[in-house]
Amino acid sequence: MVGYVDRDLRVRSANRFVCVFYGRPREQILGRTLPEIVGPEIFARLRPGLETALSGQSATFDDVAPDWYGPGLHGVSEEHYNPRFGPDGAVVGIDLLSIGVPNRWRAEIPECALCRKVLVAQEEERRALARELHEEISQSLSGLDLWLSTAEAPDPRLDEAQRLISGLTERTRRLAIDLRPPELDDFNLLVVLRAHLRRFEQRTGIRAQLHALGGGYYFPDPVQTVAFRIVEEALTNAERHAGVSQIIIEISVERAVLTVTIRDTGAGFDPGAVAPGRGLGSMRAWAELVGGALDVRAIPSEGVSITAKLPLS
Repeated sequence: MVGYVDRDLRVRSANRFVCVFYGRPREQILGRTLPEIVGPEIFARLRPGLETALSGQSATFDDVAPDWYGPGLHGVSEEHYNPRFGPDGAVVGIDLLSIGVPNRWRAEIPECALCRKVLVAQEEERRALARELHEEISQSLSGLDLWLSTAEAPDPRLDEAQRLISGLTERTRRLAIDLRPPELDDFNLLVVLRAHLRRFEQRTGIRAQLHALGGGYYFPDPVQTVAFRIVEEALTNAERHAGVSQIIIEISVERAVLTVTIRDTGAGFDPGAVAPGRGLGSMRAWAELVGGALDVRAIPSEGVSITAKLPLS
């Protein structure tokens, strides 16, 4: 579908496929606003991209229509919004291109289902290993250290053994946390994220700010785990590729939807020129695990914004 809207989002041109898709003749589409034509639900998904284009920047993203072809069969389209400039350099409207890719989406459904099963199984393995490291191996090392400290005969080899045991205990503790932080099973999301961000800052030197809007951040699994894993993966990507000194994480809850946004002003990238990688792919799979969606907006040399919307129902 190809079309053009002015600054008021009023449709000025539309090709035949727009008319076919919305089941209206061209004369009933031209002159009407985009919200009137697509409806409030679709417009809410498209609005961030439209606002980006009105600000003078191109926007490219996947629009996902849940259950479009039936339960679990989502529709997807590649949306390309490019600002059109007037003689004075001001934005006068937006050129719209929407490419439906239902065949690709349907082909990915079995793969996505398998990916979600793998994520769940992997998380259970992480939970079991972390518990064993913490409750079995770490406590056994601590007991051995305590036993050596009570030895009556002074022996320099005992001191060295205790130093080795202390180092092993700390490495075991860090490994358990890296596998699955214990806070995930015992505390609310704010506590989990604050503890993780503190460790991230200490390890990388990158400042990570957390802004929580509203309250009520007590979520059962899998929502809590999904939110944490998305933030964790986004921070890892920023550390490896963005070259930033600061990252901002925002979380909010509205109308039974948890929104998690991670922003940086680093190197950015061109979404159209980057092949889907493990980072973005796993974040999107995590979001879909709870029926949510992931939106990635990236501009070369200007940074990346990742937003996950996770339904709480």
